[in-house]
Amino acid sequence: MTDLVTATVVWAVARNPASVDGVLERIVRLHGGQLAEAPVDTVVAVFRSATRALDAAVAMQQAAARVDGPPALRIGVSTGEVALDESTVDGRPAAEAAGLCRLAADASIVAGPAVHLLAGARAGHALRSRGVITIPDLGATTEVFDVEWRDRQEPPLRVVVADDASVIREGVAALLREAGLTVVATVGDADALLESVGTHEPDVVVTDIRMPPTHGLEGLEAAIAIRTQHPGVAVLVLSQYIETRSAIDLLANGSRGVGYLLKERIGDVDELTRALRQIVGGGSVVDPEIVSRLLTRTRTADPLEPLTDRERDVLRLMAQGRANPAIATSLGLTPRTVESHVRSIFSKLGLEPEPDDHRRVLAVLTFLRAQPTA
Repeated sequence: MTDLVTATVVWAVARNPASVDGVLERIVRLHGGQLAEAPVDTVVAVFRSATRALDAAVAMQQAAARVDGPPALRIGVSTGEVALDESTVDGRPAAEAAGLCRLAADASIVAGPAVHLLAGARAGHALRSRGVITIPDLGATTEVFDVEWRDRQEPPLRVVVADDASVIREGVAALLREAGLTVVATVGDADALLESVGTHEPDVVVTDIRMPPTHGLEGLEAAIAIRTQHPGVAVLVLSQYIETRSAIDLLANGSRGVGYLLKERIGDVDELTRALRQIVGGGSVVDPEIVSRLLTRTRTADPLEPLTDRERDVLRLMAQGRANPAIATSLGLTPRTVESHVRSIFSKLGLEPEPDDHRRVLAVLTFLRAQPTA
């Protein structure tokens, strides 16, 4: 059963709607929580994830600390099944969270043992045990943990977002800003991405794998260049489809500070920001579906595997005897783009210029040998 987590927030002074209440509602909503009715001096929020509840509690304390003359917040976090009837919450976890609030000092967060078990290490929060304590009003004794939220007041991550589709580019940027990250630039092509990294020196880059002008692997190539030229910048590559060859190329020089995710993951802002923080911290993130494909793909060598879908289209037309201008017309490309694809095909197939060999013919022969036999 999915756990329902209750975080009870208590002000040591009267509520200040102008400076706190609106912030609380936004933070709870951002972390997937729901506000519920409570006594006049408390606010209750219910979450479906212990990690999100703890993240929300930390974000609330950080927000309160930035307000002039902030009220001293005391937050208790408990986990378990609760009854949520419209906006009213009931159940032992709610009572336990309220009791933990009474154990909390001003500007602190106190959590129960189940929260520590479910979210402590996984969320990256430091939880320090106070020992076994009796919770007020419940008469129950349990181990209590202080959440050291001040240690998480590091500057927000600085991010450059690159995608040729403005809707996706600005959508990702908006998600990251809402999550508290700083987007220093958004760009639409690989050259602008490399220039932006040199100018802004971000903590991390989020880039599409395919970028203008050819919509080949310019984004991947830029990511590899960034890892070489700016080793302190982490890189997260996004792909519309599973491309195991690209994942291998990206990870070829080590996996520290690098990530590769399918674009479908970016709708979950928590998953996205957690991935960014992980790679900025020197870790790596690879989409589970890509890992599965890497583990299960056949060991039979496919000489055409390094080619992109567009390059395969070009090679297929080459095998039909088409010249570059005819290929450009057939695929709706410019002749210069076709020439770029042909050079890339020769390079990926290992066909270096030789005086006695015709690389175009050799490429076609490679294509024909790779076709399945009847």
